[in-house]
Amino acid sequence: MESLNYPLPALDGTEAPAFLTASAAKEWQGTLPLTNPAEVQNALLQEIEKLNRFPLPAAERFAILDSLRKAINFAQDEAVKRYGNKALPLNFLEQKALNTTLQLRRACLTGTLYCLQAALSDTNPEFIARVLQRAMVHLVSLQLESLRGGQALPATHWQHLHSLLALAEARVLCTVTVADTLRYGEGGTTILAAYSEALLLHAASPFEMSPRSLNWMARWAKRWGAKLVLSSTPPEKLDALPLAVDLHSSLPPRHQPFSGPGARFLLTHGLRESIKSRIALLGQGRLPAELQLGDDCTQPACERLLKQLYPRWCKDGQARGSERRRENAPGRVLIESDSIYYYLSGGHHLHESTTATAQLSIADLRREREHMAMFGTVQRPSTPKVVEKAPPPPLESDWQLKDESAIGVRMARPLKTGATSRLKLGQLVALEPPGSRDFFLASIRWLMAAPEDGDGWLHAGAQLLPGPGEALTFRVSNTQEAWRPCYFLPALAARKEPESLVIPAGVFHGDRQLELRDGTAIKLTRLLERGDNYERVLYG
Repeated sequence: MESLNYPLPALDGTEAPAFLTASAAKEWQGTLPLTNPAEVQNALLQEIEKLNRFPLPAAERFAILDSLRKAINFAQDEAVKRYGNKALPLNFLEQKALNTTLQLRRACLTGTLYCLQAALSDTNPEFIARVLQRAMVHLVSLQLESLRGGQALPATHWQHLHSLLALAEARVLCTVTVADTLRYGEGGTTILAAYSEALLLHAASPFEMSPRSLNWMARWAKRWGAKLVLSSTPPEKLDALPLAVDLHSSLPPRHQPFSGPGARFLLTHGLRESIKSRIALLGQGRLPAELQLGDDCTQPACERLLKQLYPRWCKDGQARGSERRRENAPGRVLIESDSIYYYLSGGHHLHESTTATAQLSIADLRREREHMAMFGTVQRPSTPKVVEKAPPPPLESDWQLKDESAIGVRMARPLKTGATSRLKLGQLVALEPPGSRDFFLASIRWLMAAPEDGDGWLHAGAQLLPGPGEALTFRVSNTQEAWRPCYFLPALAARKEPESLVIPAGVFHGDRQLELRDGTAIKLTRLLERGDNYERVLYG
């Protein structure tokens, strides 16, 4: 199809599917083993691919695909359990599950575009609108399934979305009401609402979100996509910035306007009012379910997510905390906890530190830093040299540090490397910023795999913690539990950061007392932040 530039296989009819009518497709669904979702998914993929090569009237093909949607949604929702919320890069089985999910969704899109190709010569605008809306929904579903697997979308995704909207616009069908009870209930929907949903999914910075936040955001994007208004000119009032697109490009939406004949604006004034009113009502004690945000939404997480989405959807995105400097330098990154402790402790394995007769105290570390600030050198009492029996733990050196600021680093490594380590959102890592000889602790704030970026890259954004940190060991007071690693972080006046400790996740309880290996007793007083595998705390 020239207007969409989407490859459609030849209708050679070499093998007929198990059904050639919608009623036969419904009967066939009754034979699917619902207790084995993976088998259901594979069976659907196999038959739809056969259907996509078999000549059929457009109306019958469309009816068959529509009758299969419930089974398709079931299989896809079950499949996400095999690849969603996993560390990246995905392992072989997880990646296979994601690939099959995307392949099934693309097969559904292909079949729907066959219907659209045939329908364009028809004079029935209602049928064309229904087919366009279903094609748009398959693209939105493909987008969400990719996001749940932490996978970036290719540029062709936006090209296809823009092409569908341009076609709907040319036929004056963008806001025609279309029935889609399976996805939207009885109220009806529009082609523009599905297109707007895709833009909101992208503008929300989804690769920073936990699975729970992503699910909430996706639900709201589907509900509020209908509030966006398509315009060929920017709004006069800029209290809510529009999402700008170029229908002649393969570029994603942004808040900065495009120019040229394909430039369009999705006005967000109605969306702005919905979000602001709900934030205000939540602040007054109303429950999320009462505001139609979802029965599973809880406070204060719901209100916090709405406040994060408001600038991303209705303003000029999220302001950076500090200016970034472009880099493209090789970097060393520590992923595993053993590696982090080894290099931040000056070359000691954890088991050596837990049996050593002495360890620097927090008071010693403070004096060292004061001496360093005043004289530029560190004076440390000489200690017997430790003979290392175990080799140093792995240190990943195939990362590229793409850009850097005072508080963060964007980094990437090829997917095809010998590295076996994996990353999760909120994971504690350590890295050497450009120009530094020290490792700084950092937390993974966003994470994305881009398999179509050449040979494929794993991209991550890391927020630096105050540092450099110093490795210590601790255990809960009055126990005989094993010594565990923790890290002393210095105060940082420029960021108004207090002196703090980084401890393993789950240790913090108000007023809990810890015993450091040097004999110092401390009391935990306040939780500053919680990551996937760490907690940063104040102590007294």
